[in-house]
Amino acid sequence: MSIDEALKRFDEGELLSLISRLVAVRSEYGQEREVMEVAAAYLEGQGVRVELWARNPQSPNLVAAVGSGYPVVAMNGHLDTVPVSDARAWKTNPLVSTIEGHRLYGLGALDMKGSCAVMMLVTAMMGRQHHQLKGTLQLQLVSDEEASGYLGTDYLVELMKDGKIARPNMVLNGEYTGLKLMNAERGSFKFHVTFRGKPTHTATARVDGVNPIAHAARAVLSLEKPLSRFHPEVGYGVISVNMIKAGTHPSQVPGECVLLVDRRLLPGETKDTGLAEAEGDIREALKDFPEADFELAPALDQHGRLRYSAPNLTPWGSSIVQVLARAHEAVTGTAAEPFVDWFGATDSRCFRAEGIPTVSYGPGGQGAHGSNEYVEIPSLVTQYKVFVGTVLDLLT
Repeated sequence: MSIDEALKRFDEGELLSLISRLVAVRSEYGQEREVMEVAAAYLEGQGVRVELWARNPQSPNLVAAVGSGYPVVAMNGHLDTVPVSDARAWKTNPLVSTIEGHRLYGLGALDMKGSCAVMMLVTAMMGRQHHQLKGTLQLQLVSDEEASGYLGTDYLVELMKDGKIARPNMVLNGEYTGLKLMNAERGSFKFHVTFRGKPTHTATARVDGVNPIAHAARAVLSLEKPLSRFHPEVGYGVISVNMIKAGTHPSQVPGECVLLVDRRLLPGETKDTGLAEAEGDIREALKDFPEADFELAPALDQHGRLRYSAPNLTPWGSSIVQVLARAHEAVTGTAAEPFVDWFGATDSRCFRAEGIPTVSYGPGGQGAHGSNEYVEIPSLVTQYKVFVGTVLDLLT
């Protein structure tokens, strides 16, 4: 099957209809069962074999496969969304896909139900030609990406290790990248800084009290700054103080003030170097306050795991990246560009941690995690064509 033959089978109307069905199902993280059932019904209707795997019944994961044997090329995407942030700020119903010009609006349209629909169509089309595949195309639609991944891709990785589902040789992640290739990601590390004071009545604050908020305020100013180190495939590191908690009574100097800091790490940096750097900045800011007492400690998620993922990278010269780059150039007529931008972490990190070459490539749009989220329809069409070209190159 040639790429031209494959692309003749593409139906943009079918793609938009499928996105509409996915957007119409509320699927905030922790509530993904219904949207997975909609996806499974579509794929089974196309003759694709589907399995649902769940650590938590309300957050299952769909694994579908066409072809057989190795190599196994996986496409990975998540169907969970964040909650609607402010319904009054939406100009359309967030659960109804609305097309205006070349944009499709709806909650999750960009992040990332539009891309998941693309991968479902690619899987269905390849399933009709499965006898020509020299290996297996695996589709993974996962839950819980917006929270921790523990119920989603992390769980699928555990199943791979146990031999319950096939381990991919390489992975295409469909997260939105504006049609650029994201072959590397910054690491994510969240930690607490706890400042201890001396509680007392407000009336004696200047006599008996030591206010930890005052020390925390100086620490915040020392941490809230641009970072100068740069990596050519992921950009600059980032640090941000995102939560602060202190006090239990309005007439009492608090005994404690706790900051939650989010540090995005470059390749070559670790959680230990991030902590050490932050501690040095805080000590410098408090050098004239000998009474200041503080400590830093890694934050844990709701499952008791460190809130840390290491910086990760699949080399630009690797097979999966170069095949995708060639497909992009063949479809668009322009050279592929690395994605060096603001992006946080994706589920690609889970595969790279297992030594599986992985690259992210997806559509353009705006508004993810905000109001009036939209995906650019032409970029979805391009993504479909590029994924078809990539899979045909790898498996035929």
